Amino acid sequence: MAKPTGQMWIFGRMPWLVDVYLSAVQHGWIFVQERVWEKQNAGGCTVNELRKVHENIWHFKRKGARTFNVDAIREPKTSQGDKSVRRRRACTTQFLGTNNSCYVDDGMRKAKSVIHCNNLHMSSESLGHSTQKPLAVVEPLVLYSSNKGDLVLDPFCGTGTTLVASANNGREYVGVEQDAGWTGKSEVRLAELEQGKRGLFDE
Repeated sequence: MAKPTGQMWIFGRMPWLVDVYLSAVQHGWIFVQERVWEKQNAGGCTVNELRKVHENIWHFKRKGARTFNVDAIREPKTSQGDKSVRRRRACTTQFLGTNNSCYVDDGMRKAKSVIHCNNLHMSSESLGHSTQKPLAVVEPLVLYSSNKGDLVLDPFCGTGTTLVASANNGREYVGVEQDAGWTGKSEVRLAELEQGKRGLFDE
């Protein structure tokens, strides 16, 4: 049972996500937004379908949720010109980023709803799980919707990517996985992470 301040992210595809949405709303969850993960490899298509290169990630929250760390997942600017300049009442000039403005552009922007990231096919990060998610996709979700010291639960943790993302960023974590083989691999992964942290501290 999630806390009244809880949030959740669900990876999936249509039309299965329709059932997820209806069930979530029925149990008191509020839909917040969708993030789309664009991969480099296509899969899961037939001769009459378009090449599928994305995965949907749906974000839900409880009514009392207040943690939305937008600044923690800012991304490098990709556009040209001053289109990203915005108003701010606290500034003495009309627009941020204009001459004599009190705003200094650090080259970073609010994260977009689409994230471009290669999947783990044949990569060094892959542990062989057919649906293993890249740390680069999962970590921003953890950072955005939790704070240090918060508890993160992954009820289908597979190779432990969510747990690693949590451990990397000062969150407590609990993972559930029915396949003992993947449980073992995630435990080794977390142990190696902890050993690496100790090694850095010892130096």
